[in-house]
Amino acid sequence: MEVIGREDLATDPRLQDGTARWNHKEEVDKAITDWTMQYTKEEVMGIIAKAKVPCGAVYNTKELMHDKDLHARGVMTTVNHPQRGEVIVSGWPLSMSDTKVPVKSSPLHGEHNEDIYGSWLALSPDEIKALKERDAI
Repeated sequence: MEVIGREDLATDPRLQDGTARWNHKEEVDKAITDWTMQYTKEEVMGIIAKAKVPCGAVYNTKELMHDKDLHARGVMTTVNHPQRGEVIVSGWPLSMSDTKVPVKSSPLHGEHNEDIYGSWLALSPDEIKALKERDAI
């Protein structure tokens, strides 16, 4: 509580252990909320981290998609989708120094029908064409 300028709460006998703080959680939450509303998420993390308190911001999807550090580390990346153009997606979940796995757009619906039905199921081109004409595939 010293970090947020509330030394009074840090020494308040009503808040000296976890159970006591839980019993007064509305007051604790209000003090923290009042303080955090003055800063951005990044500023709050910096101030708290400087006090050696583990912390992390909660980001929404839009914030994650546009975070420059996540892009730099490959956590988020951009792929070229054949219909939607440039799309931001999650990068490969594992990163190894000698193995780079490219992230690419997923196939379009039905894009591999001929290969699947022809190679895997051994249907002839005429059989595949007939299925398409009946809107079966």
